[in-house]
Parts: sequence; C-alpha cells; structure tokens
Amino acid sequence: RLAGIQEFWPQITSVHQDASGSLSFTIKSGATVIWGPLETETAARKAQTLLRVLDDAHKNMGGTARADLRFFDQGRIIVLPKGVRPSS
Repeated sequence: RLAGIQEFWPQITSVHQDASGSLSFTIKSGATVIWGPLETETAARKAQTLLRVLDDAHKNMGGTARADLRFFDQGRIIVLPKGVRPSS
C-alpha cells in the first residue's frame, strides 16, 4: 500500500482515481503524478524511483509539472518541466 511508503506518502497532498482505476496525485511541490493502476507488488519500487526522478528534475530542470508513470513496467517515466504542457 502506498500509505506504508514513509518517504512517499507524506509528499502527497491529493489523490484522484478515475473510472478505470488509474490513480493520479498532486504532491507538495505542486507536481502532478500520473501513477496508473495501483499494483501493490511494484508500488514501493515505483515510489522510490519517482522520488529520485523528481529530485533530479528539481535539481536539473527547476522542478517538474508532471511525471507519468503509466509506462514504468516498460522502463519509462515521462517527465515534463514546469511551463511545458503536454500536447493534446
């Protein structure tokens, strides 16, 4: 469960789950995280990787507006810097 990940859960300010079960979060930095479906077996690894990615984004890009982890199991996290909007 995500609430049991001590480094991650306190950073979350809001949680949303859509009709398909996909989760998204807003974290204290203001970044939006598109988590995707909750899969408990990879949640801790996914959360730890996200924290490292967001820390890197903060240091190298001045923060992040959005992190998309829906493709995490394929080895990808999509990160968009502040001021960049995803194309529709």
